[in-house]
Amino acid sequence: MGAMRRSPGSGHLYIKSGAYYLRWRGADGRNHNRRVGKARTRGESDGLTRAQAERAARTLIQEEGAKPPRSAEEPARTVDDVADAFRDRLLLEGARLSYRQNCESMQRVHVSPAFGKRRVETIETDDIERLAKAMLRKGATPKTVRNVMTFLHSVLALAVKKGWATANPVTDAARPRRRREGDADPDLQFLTLPELDAVIETIPDHVVGRDARGPVIRLVILAAASTGLRQSELLGLRWKDVDVHAQRIRVRNAWVRSEHSGEGKSDLSTRRSVPMTSRLTLELKKWRLRTVFGDDDDLWCSRTPTWASHSTGPRSRVDFKPPVSRRESARSGSTTSATPSPRHSRPRACRCARSRSTSGTRT
Repeated sequence: MGAMRRSPGSGHLYIKSGAYYLRWRGADGRNHNRRVGKARTRGESDGLTRAQAERAARTLIQEEGAKPPRSAEEPARTVDDVADAFRDRLLLEGARLSYRQNCESMQRVHVSPAFGKRRVETIETDDIERLAKAMLRKGATPKTVRNVMTFLHSVLALAVKKGWATANPVTDAARPRRRREGDADPDLQFLTLPELDAVIETIPDHVVGRDARGPVIRLVILAAASTGLRQSELLGLRWKDVDVHAQRIRVRNAWVRSEHSGEGKSDLSTRRSVPMTSRLTLELKKWRLRTVFGDDDDLWCSRTPTWASHSTGPRSRVDFKPPVSRRESARSGSTTSATPSPRHSRPRACRCARSRSTSGTRT
């Protein structure tokens, strides 16, 4: 880090990471730290010379001094205050629930313990880089660190826009580099077709007790392996989006954080179609004949109650409750277990199997 002496009242101009920075105290007693610009290196024509950096520094001080002083009644914003304001904006703009929950988690787990109570204008680039290094030491992945820094960049950009801070210190902070092929494990191996068949065969294809989870999970694994759909896209798939004649699946919906959403991970993720194999097409046809949730608007991976699947009468809509265990009955003080009650109306919510893993195949 290089530094140069300046006249009293003109601040402190220094070089850091190949750029000029100016630190000074304003007339209102607030400390300012602003990036002036890239420093010119010997033999190159881009960047600022020392004289140009001096002139730019004087301009920064004058512009900051011309701003109206902050009202004494206006409280100083902390980093947590600005982060809360940013998440409120996300809610107003209609951001996805999963993204808003991720932002809340990053603030609670990483940002607040580090400098959540500090005034936002006191945060510097060193603080951001110190947080990134601490996360890496604790075992966070480079992608997680980049996500937190991206969140912080948006939060501090809002602070600058509102006049609560003079600069965004995340702009010049060093970040973990991306791998050439992304952050995926380079040793990741995909299942072969025989291995995939072996996995599916270990899952029962019949109802166990009152739970039809086995047949559903078999289908979810087969569909994940043969289509490459995301878990949220598989669990949000409805029968009306399965075209068995064209052997294609239209992705229009996703099941994210216990709610349906028409917004996928990207702009085109819920506006595309993927082909189906003949094997998957046949299994889906057979499953639609077995399940009581076979209408176009039903989820294809809804589970079937045992007594309904073994009924010899006409199929009817049911709202099925899983049996209550003895331990749960003892805790609630009840001696009776929950029993399914048939309803001839549409259930309020379709219950689908939860699958936390997907598989891939290679031929």
